[in-house]
Amino acid sequence: MTFLETIEQNRQNFLNFNRKKLERFQALIANADVKKVINAIPFLLSINDSKLPGYVDGDVPIGIANYMPNTETAKFIESRFHLSNFALASESSFIEMLAVMGSPGTIAYTKKSDCDYWCCVNKQNATKEQLENLQKKIDDIQNWVMKEADMEVHLFMNDIDSLKKNIYAEDEDEAFGSTIGATLKDEFYRSSIIIAGKTPFWWVAPHVSNEKYEALYAQIPNDVLAHYIDLGNMFAIPKEDFMGAALFQLVKSLGNPFKSILKIGVLEKYLFGPPIPHLLCHKIKDSIHKGEFHNEILDSYILMFEAVYEYYGVSLNDKTLINILPKNLYLKINPQLSRYETVQKKNLPYKVVVMSRYAAQWKWTKKEIEDLDNFDNWDYTKIMIFWNSVKKFMLLSYQKIANELPNLNLQQKISATDYALLSHKIKANFLPDENAIDIYITFKDAPYEAIIYIEPVKLGSKDSEWRVYKRNIASPGQTTTLKTKNDLVKLSAWIALNNIYDPVFSRVQLQSGYTKIDQSVIQNLLTDMFNLFNRKKIHSKNDFFLRPAFTTKTMLIVNFNEKDSDFINSIYYLYKNSWGQAYMYQYNDPGVLTEIIKTMLTDSLKLKLPYEESCAINIPNPFKKNYKLLDRFFREAYSAIVSDSVKSSIRFIGKLDNDFICVTREKKDVTVTKQANILALLSSLTISPKLRIEYHFLSDEPQLVFLKEILGKWRRNMMSIVYENKGPYTFIYVLNEGGNIFSYIVKSEFKNAALATLCRFSIETIQHVNKESLVLSLQNEIELIRLSQEKDGKISFFKDTGFLKDIYQKRAALGEPFSAVIAKDEENRQLYSIQALSGFKTPFVPINSLANVIQTLPKNGVSIPFVAEIKFNNLNKNELLLGSGTYLMEKARIDFMLSKHITGAKA
Repeated sequence: MTFLETIEQNRQNFLNFNRKKLERFQALIANADVKKVINAIPFLLSINDSKLPGYVDGDVPIGIANYMPNTETAKFIESRFHLSNFALASESSFIEMLAVMGSPGTIAYTKKSDCDYWCCVNKQNATKEQLENLQKKIDDIQNWVMKEADMEVHLFMNDIDSLKKNIYAEDEDEAFGSTIGATLKDEFYRSSIIIAGKTPFWWVAPHVSNEKYEALYAQIPNDVLAHYIDLGNMFAIPKEDFMGAALFQLVKSLGNPFKSILKIGVLEKYLFGPPIPHLLCHKIKDSIHKGEFHNEILDSYILMFEAVYEYYGVSLNDKTLINILPKNLYLKINPQLSRYETVQKKNLPYKVVVMSRYAAQWKWTKKEIEDLDNFDNWDYTKIMIFWNSVKKFMLLSYQKIANELPNLNLQQKISATDYALLSHKIKANFLPDENAIDIYITFKDAPYEAIIYIEPVKLGSKDSEWRVYKRNIASPGQTTTLKTKNDLVKLSAWIALNNIYDPVFSRVQLQSGYTKIDQSVIQNLLTDMFNLFNRKKIHSKNDFFLRPAFTTKTMLIVNFNEKDSDFINSIYYLYKNSWGQAYMYQYNDPGVLTEIIKTMLTDSLKLKLPYEESCAINIPNPFKKNYKLLDRFFREAYSAIVSDSVKSSIRFIGKLDNDFICVTREKKDVTVTKQANILALLSSLTISPKLRIEYHFLSDEPQLVFLKEILGKWRRNMMSIVYENKGPYTFIYVLNEGGNIFSYIVKSEFKNAALATLCRFSIETIQHVNKESLVLSLQNEIELIRLSQEKDGKISFFKDTGFLKDIYQKRAALGEPFSAVIAKDEENRQLYSIQALSGFKTPFVPINSLANVIQTLPKNGVSIPFVAEIKFNNLNKNELLLGSGTYLMEKARIDFMLSKHITGAKA
């Protein structure tokens, strides 16, 4: 035969091969409705109609080469979307080929299997806008299919020229583009099914080098080329590609090795085999060219298993480990052979037929098969023995691959980004931590149990351990232990986060033993945990692994099983992070709440989820005041701090466990401080002004109501002074142009002097600030307001303009106050000098030495212990931006020291 006749024969053989695979794929989709949805994908990619999913209002390139829907698909579209007399884009089709790869059509396919489709296009034939519209269409179709079929479906738009260079469209959650290289193309060729479109030229070409492949392709006449799409040759793969892909599979296997153990085996076979290994896709291609389509060739999963089983049978030193592979295969396929013992051999499911042959080949006994079929009822100890054997198997592969690393130029192959992803994912899964919530090992698609039994394990006179178990349906008298832990709350976290409990489908049967615990307490706890961590899960995207892990979900369990306590005695802190890890810590000190609040709010700014998706608090009595306060604090703090509308700094102030908690956010930075009383809180606010700040307070907290009312008197670009007479003391508050509050507390005998000095200080400060160009001009006046608080808590404000004038008229009789000069030394340290009217001045000293220097000030003739003016030398940009805040903060610090000196013991 001529070359053209040969490739045409090969093409017909491939089409026959592909047809058989496609038929099996269709046969394995058990649900007829799901099959209709899956088969609608190429149709939806071939038409743009507003009645259909994937409609895009704009110029969108559509159509798949040579695609025509079958009768069933046409009827489904017509009945479901009332669309008839449609015209598909076929002659000018933009999509050259649509193919699905992976487990579809193989023994490994289940109703929960992923379906990954490649939509192969020539991107250079479309504009950027057209490609963006096509991606929108693809995304919409993908989402519709996932919703309708309840299965993971991914449609990747791959550029044909990029595929030739082994550059692929990727899932952002799993992509390690630079590590995979040509190995993904090997997997595509051996596992893919062409749904519609052209035939990859590689399938019909002989097994030749890349140069000869290109030369052959160039010989094909244009009319023959119309049948083909060129995705690139697959002749040999560099060992660096095998190594990178093996590392990638190891990372994917960390959560559940059962999915990747065979793929790692294939890569290890390639890596440590001949210099130019005969790839699995080569074996399939050879059979196609010969027209031989036995099951090992049609089912790529069986082909992969056979190759790996044969390889490890020779290479493994510990021959007992080889048994892991058949068991792993059986458990993944889950054919339940023991159920078909009495069933006639005709019309058996495909999986049952294949696995029956394997069971006979491996000489498994009836008891062994029944044991594997009963995997869901294995107890915790037995599962862990099997799990440890699997991990040992994986570890041997990892060690073998790691030993080969120095011999390969892998750093040039793997990008720095992908290397960081690999490192962080391995770290996230390999580092042991006793506080981590470990993963439950199961092959079930839905691991929840209908009834969960929890009981104490009595070791002596008290309950020291808890176990969760289930009853064996087939043998009612038998139970299966799922997990044991020495802490009931930690056991509950393990149950909920591993989906063993589902509020809709599961019930709890609790035996509390010596510890009196109501069953509803555990049920409510499990429900709260499930709702937070499982209702709307956060996928650990690759982007997350490129930065330090941050908290994504936070839960507090407070005073577990203590309904009547008025104090926070215990806290369980349960959280999940962006690397997919979950941890639980227990504390007996409520002081940890400050740090937990800071972590929760700081990390929540990264995702800005609704509060219910980010945080939850489990409390024993939601109507008790202290518990309501805690729940309200977290909710209101979250609402105030985690906001998109923040244009300035934000402060949230509330009270927890008799302490005042102040949360401050500046851009993405969050700080949390704790003060024992209201005076300490006011002092901390005074010495930490911000450029622009907005205050929020815990609703209805009595000790904060007055502060909220005072801040309500703030006026833009104006300084206001509010004072309140409280017996022997006068409380003075200054609101500056940035929304900050500054507090000064003086004895009532110094009230007039303090107010007079402060008024003068404010006017002087306004003059200084208005000379600077970095801040807005302030009004050249101040507002004096008197606050009056009745016994019932009612607050009233009165403008005290007359008193302000009176102070100014009598200020000479009050004596001359001090002034201060603040400068910086060569090391940029701030230095202070206090000056008196007499001309006396102190040397410049740091703030921690100022108290000692003030002792040298003359007392005679000086009766006003307040600074009336501050002059700065060399203010930096941040200090200038704070405007009057810089002056008022320093006045508070200096006045405190002056009062001690001038008034002595009376201060």
